[in-house]
Amino acid sequence: ISSSSCFPLLSSEGTAAAATRELEALIRDRNKGTIKDKARAVLTLFLLKPSLTSQQVEQLRGALRDVGADSELRALDFLQKLSQRKNMRESSQMTELSANPSAGGALASLAARVGDQVSRGLLAGVKQLLTKRQLLVTKAVGELLEQKAGGHFFESFAYMDPRAAALGLGPEARVRSPFRQGIVFVVGGGNYVEAHALQHTLGGPEGKQIIYGATELTSPCDFVEELERLGGASF
Repeated sequence: ISSSSCFPLLSSEGTAAAATRELEALIRDRNKGTIKDKARAVLTLFLLKPSLTSQQVEQLRGALRDVGADSELRALDFLQKLSQRKNMRESSQMTELSANPSAGGALASLAARVGDQVSRGLLAGVKQLLTKRQLLVTKAVGELLEQKAGGHFFESFAYMDPRAAALGLGPEARVRSPFRQGIVFVVGGGNYVEAHALQHTLGGPEGKQIIYGATELTSPCDFVEELERLGGASF
């Protein structure tokens, strides 16, 4: 939605009820945005506000339907199913632990957590992209470029320098001075939020040159359409 009035209500601050009222009014304003824009705003709010009640979600769903949304509603269906599965597993886990706090109960709890990785990963991962906190990718790349010894990413990432062998240096030899340029490539889906964060956080005040790439860079409309396809499949 082109109007900047959309962005304050999609922040992580404020109540779910207030955000729902403001977004519903924005959806029903036929002079602002497309149906796909408005559906994306609802999906974003759903991910940012786990406290949304089923009544509030249905309120927004009804507003979308009234302005002509059809296939876009399947995207919301998919996110709701993920959220319901996550809540059901957490409830089952708590019941199992209360009824049987033995080793068997612990194993059942572990199995439930493993089975819930997909839904938890999507809901938590997307929410991180939408908050104001520094993204994991900017933390990792920043630490690696600065060559900060002792840091988590500095110690856990492999360092490979083709010049070391040519110079007869051992495998532990490495450049210690900070790098000014970097190439970040995501194997899988990339996104504009990460690309912008890297350019803004590292390329702005620190003056580093960052090239960002990914196997697939999904546009906002593509994201909604992918959720629509998932919502239309059996799940």
